[in-house]
Amino acid sequence: MKNNISQLQKTYITLLKEFISFKTVSTDKAFKGDILKAVSWISDMCKAHGFSVSLLQGKITNPVVCASYVANKKAKTVLVYGHYDVQPASREDGWKTDPFVLTKKKDRYVARGAVDNKGQILAHMVAVFDAIKNKTLQHNVIFLIEGNEESGNPDLFGLLKKYKSKLKADLIMISDGEMVGLHPTLDISFRGGGNMRIEYRTADNDRHSGLFGGAIPNAAIELATVISKLKSNNIVSLDGFYDGVSCSNPEIKRQHEKLSKLQPIQKLAGVKELKTEAGISACEQIGLRPTLEVSGFFSGYVGEGYKNIVPARAEARINVRTVHSQSTAKVMKILKDFVIKETPKYVDVVVHTETHGDPVFLDLNHAHIHEVKNVLAEVHNKEVLHKTVGGSIPVVGQFASVFKKTPIAMASLCNDDCNMHGVGENFTEYHMTKALQFAHRYWCIR
Repeated sequence: MKNNISQLQKTYITLLKEFISFKTVSTDKAFKGDILKAVSWISDMCKAHGFSVSLLQGKITNPVVCASYVANKKAKTVLVYGHYDVQPASREDGWKTDPFVLTKKKDRYVARGAVDNKGQILAHMVAVFDAIKNKTLQHNVIFLIEGNEESGNPDLFGLLKKYKSKLKADLIMISDGEMVGLHPTLDISFRGGGNMRIEYRTADNDRHSGLFGGAIPNAAIELATVISKLKSNNIVSLDGFYDGVSCSNPEIKRQHEKLSKLQPIQKLAGVKELKTEAGISACEQIGLRPTLEVSGFFSGYVGEGYKNIVPARAEARINVRTVHSQSTAKVMKILKDFVIKETPKYVDVVVHTETHGDPVFLDLNHAHIHEVKNVLAEVHNKEVLHKTVGGSIPVVGQFASVFKKTPIAMASLCNDDCNMHGVGENFTEYHMTKALQFAHRYWCIR
């Protein structure tokens, strides 16, 4: 087993270097050429191992690679989702090495996409290819690898519905998150979310504070006054904001308390104090409680020196996170109604809202999920923890909506200090090895 994994890791690192070298930044059209090269690279590699490959094309987004392989018609089929696009990265951001060249630093492999998501999806691919070569593949497999996860994919939901029969599977596997320390985890829920932009205008232009200050309304103060009413002691003050929020059961609360001890949230966030609600652990606060955060505020002059004015315009951005079983649209309406009601009549207000989907709660009580969990526990020799995730992965909700009875296993494989999306994104050698061990044991007949 050890020698097999060692050889597998050599193959994996060679391929990861190639995969990383494609600058697949989906938010910038300048990288379209690299995106198409990556699509060809994935397609050709799958074809070389006997896969049937097709490209699912939406109206405006990058191609989705769909590759399927039948090992045994009587075996179950597992759909593995991943994405080949990455966040932007450049040396100017602070990277010490080229972010698109896989570089080993002590026990970490550093590069953009090392974990999100090239490193994690490739672990499954390499293990499957090896199993095909050795005729030990125990599950049929469908790889669904898209190119717009980082930029939002308005076409994907429609593609899932259009190709529902082609993508039919017994289990959906997604590895696109982080473990907790050295503990294997399965994600069980994701918060929904929405954003709001509030624009305030109190005059047709900024005015001289010496000529008008004290006699006319100040847009910054007016908007700040309303913003200050949204939360008190970390509790959102809006009537109805917490409607539909269910209390966690004892087992989930136990899991959260354990996770909070294993994962130093305060240290990871770099803050002096946590602001949780009374009696609620940090992990439960993040995973199972809704929140409202002011993500931006602008008004007046913020350049060098001073400009003595009464600002006529102010703008705030607000991010909302919802939890099972809330409706994001309903919560956003509550917020919008509050802002409009609290805005003084002498202020012109415009409110823009957008929603990113509803929260998702996954049922892990399924034989196919238990198989994944057992393999994770065996590889790590530790209890598999259940993690509620404060963020959102829209495709999870889309899969749950289209394939209602298909279980979804969110098996995160990378280190929680990987700095995903940030400078120096990395995959530790330990976590990489465990990822390959898990993939090898899951896909191969034992």
